[in-house]
Amino acid sequence: MTAKKRTAKTSTTAATTTEIAQLDGIGITMQNVPDLLAKIEESISNIKGDDCTIELSSKSLPGFGPLESLTVNELVNADAYLTRRAIAYKEALNRHELDSKKYSDVIEGYSSEQWLKSIANQIKITKNKEQLDKLNQAKETLKKYVSKESQLQMDLKGLLSL
Repeated sequence: MTAKKRTAKTSTTAATTTEIAQLDGIGITMQNVPDLLAKIEESISNIKGDDCTIELSSKSLPGFGPLESLTVNELVNADAYLTRRAIAYKEALNRHELDSKKYSDVIEGYSSEQWLKSIANQIKITKNKEQLDKLNQAKETLKKYVSKESQLQMDLKGLLSL
């Protein structure tokens, strides 16, 4: 039997504690929807990476275009280009006896290291796009079932983390 999801009847008086579905052995109740949402958001965040790389993903790398529009192969090519460029830049600084702290390799306002980190993150996002889409769909579905009180608690927790 391949179906791991089952639904159960809920009563209006005990809707917050009655199991409404089961997914992969985890009972889903109205009470634990906020916890499930938090886990989904954490999974999405782990795949997407940090804010700096998200900011760069929409920037255009000269010769390649916006990172978010590139395929994994194009991203690997951009990584290889930047890696070779960074090595050549350091060699040129040494050859001309220039201080790397004073003269840094900057492309469109960002260092090669920032671009490389963003490329690595975008490869992860692109490779996991299907999983991200499913997580975002689950998040939107679960949001429909969060009580106003739970939504307020989640919003307040979000404010406290700022």
